Amino acid sequence: CTVVYKYARGSVLFLLQPCHVLTMAEIVLLAWPRPRQMDSLFDFVLHWQWSAILALAQPDLRDYGMIGEVENFFVQHILMLFVPAFLIHSRRFTIRKGTAYSVLFVQATSTLYHFVFLESVNILFS
Repeated sequence: CTVVYKYARGSVLFLLQPCHVLTMAEIVLLAWPRPRQMDSLFDFVLHWQWSAILALAQPDLRDYGMIGEVENFFVQHILMLFVPAFLIHSRRFTIRKGTAYSVLFVQATSTLYHFVFLESVNILFS
């Protein structure tokens, strides 16, 4: 649904937002037949959950005017929080003990994604 809304609005670049990237990562985790090969991706998903929490805590719905778009926003972000819990509960993945290095690596990747990649895309296409 989100892809259709973004395409209809002409804002396909917004699919690069962290929440959409996180959703795609979760789809890969749900579809991958051998989950042990995806442990690192699952770690990234767990450490990026703050983006869904922030989006639900302070949603920016000013540009959402199409039918079902606001509902789609909330369903997507709630599912982003539900999918890791489901994957843990179904025992496809376990929470690994994080080291300071792994946590810093994920946060550094998130920071670089926001301030290098997304800002570069913003400058190029603005």
